[in-house]
Amino acid sequence: MLAANEEGPAVPGILDVLHYLENEPVMLHALQEFMNITQQRESLLNARLTEAERRLAEYEGQNAQQEVEVEEMEEEPAPQELEFNIEEAEWAPLPESDDEAEWLAEAEWAPLPEDSEESPEVPVAPVEASGVKEPEEAVREIVLRSRTIKVPVPATNTTLAAAIPEAFRPADLGDLP
Repeated sequence: MLAANEEGPAVPGILDVLHYLENEPVMLHALQEFMNITQQRESLLNARLTEAERRLAEYEGQNAQQEVEVEEMEEEPAPQELEFNIEEAEWAPLPESDDEAEWLAEAEWAPLPEDSEESPEVPVAPVEASGVKEPEEAVREIVLRSRTIKVPVPATNTTLAAAIPEAFRPADLGDLP
């Protein structure tokens, strides 16, 4: 069983162990069962390793493709927004100059009607009816810090009258200074 070698006794090989266990059938059966279980586990681990390597190759391919797409997107100019964002306009930066003379006065933001234009009744011209009704359109101005925006608004049939300013009458404060 032990092979003698010039350097010393040799370690028994698997064939020596199997030859020895032929006389011990219970131990031989236990060893064979252990070897079968070990072989099954090794096969399962090899299959899992192969699957993991395949998935890794897929992910690397996807990542490489995504990196190419990201690089292409970075090279293309960003699309310009066509919509007007009112919140953004409200937070628009003020003029860079601190010179108050260059700033618009409040009265210049939106023109007020002249005194001659103010009247409680606004005359309305009759509209001639034609075969095709076209919606009337009026223009309203939205005044923001940095610019004025003209927005077309469908006109209504109701007439708007200018508000008549009332005289300010402060409350009686008595003997307060």
